[in-house]
Amino acid sequence: MKLLRFLKVCSICILAMLALLATGFSEQRMVLRAERMLDVSSGKIINNVYVAVEGQKIAALGGAELSKGAKQIKMVATAGSHS
Repeated sequence: MKLLRFLKVCSICILAMLALLATGFSEQRMVLRAERMLDVSSGKIINNVYVAVEGQKIAALGGAELSKGAKQIKMVATAGSHS
């Protein structure tokens, strides 16, 4: 069950990144705010994480300070994504 939830979170993050790339905001700094994100290095879920994207690359991970001066997209879990 936990593996399935981790895979759902990862899938949502990947789809959001692909959507950003497809929208033509390639040079604009964007920040994704995720309620939860899987840290694949430790296998732990991180709450309220911000992912800064510049061009087609992830520029930084961190807290709310990354969102200053950037377009922000909030990613939320839906009722069907909880296991």
